[in-house]
Amino acid sequence: MSTENGMNDLFNMDDIPDGTEPERRVLIVGMNYIGDTLFTTPLIRAMHKSHRRTAVDVLNGPRGTAMLENNPYIRTVISKPPAGDRAAFDALIARIVQERYDIAIAASTSFESARIPYLAKIPVRAGLRTELRSFMFTHSAPRDMRTNIILQMLDILKPLGIAHDDSRMDLFISDDEHKEALAVLAKKRIAKEHTLIVHPGATRAQKRWPVEYFVKLIRQFNDDQGFPVILIGGKEDEARNAIIAADCGRAITLDLTGQLSLRTLAAVIRTAWAFVGNDSAPLHMASALNVHTVGLFGQTDPVTYGTLHDGGYNLSMRRACHPIRRFACARITRGCGDNVCMRLVTVDMVMEKLRDIFRWA
Repeated sequence: MSTENGMNDLFNMDDIPDGTEPERRVLIVGMNYIGDTLFTTPLIRAMHKSHRRTAVDVLNGPRGTAMLENNPYIRTVISKPPAGDRAAFDALIARIVQERYDIAIAASTSFESARIPYLAKIPVRAGLRTELRSFMFTHSAPRDMRTNIILQMLDILKPLGIAHDDSRMDLFISDDEHKEALAVLAKKRIAKEHTLIVHPGATRAQKRWPVEYFVKLIRQFNDDQGFPVILIGGKEDEARNAIIAADCGRAITLDLTGQLSLRTLAAVIRTAWAFVGNDSAPLHMASALNVHTVGLFGQTDPVTYGTLHDGGYNLSMRRACHPIRRFACARITRGCGDNVCMRLVTVDMVMEKLRDIFRWA
């Protein structure tokens, strides 16, 4: 199956009458986190569309699985077992063997994502070529660190001879979820088409725009544009958002911090005209939902993690640090202590993008 002829047999069905071709089973070993899971959705869509009859299953970390609900390109989502649970891992391998997959795609660059299909002896195994794991693939592609992570994943398809339609992410909201979001907004009589959603949170302090910048932005937006502002965040953002809400007063129309499930939050984001936030899950949710976005980047590189959709801006003022310091920032310290790269992104820069976005609101 790993030979060129095997690949041709696997993908070339031009001479097979409709309805008689065998089902092709594909396992995509996905990611763990919310934003990373969204990054895999163009790859999932491309694999689904690569045959007339394809069953795509996704092995994903439980934190990100909510982003795959209602996705018509997926047959089944399998949760990764907890790290260190040998019995659960062995049961997972047994289940994968039983499914008799034809192809496995390792979307992640982790060693484990290559090891799982290798141990399950899936005939065709593809992924990005990285140290120590390439021997486990039958087909691999070089990793181009100068491109967006979505495009890196789509490069995996090249040695398989599979084309893709585009790099847009997928996040499917049900009718019930949409109605629930409208009910949340109706409590404040918010017109859904003209809102700005602001998300000040991020997993690490080095990825967060300063609180005082958000306060200044919201006040200035309220004076300049006058459209409703919705503040969002999880339980972990409550203390930070409380400061912003107190300092902004009536400039914030609705504070939803810590009040919504992940799926309801996604549905609320879809109703917005624009979104401003740090490099974090809600930013990528907004991008997947084709909402206008202004992403704020410091320690993380927008070339790799920035939005690709037409309605998005990626703002970054990363310092030209020495290569050793840049490496330490990205791989060791996970950002500078003074958070200077985020502070270099000014409120005026963000307001300029918002004025452009709301010109058509």
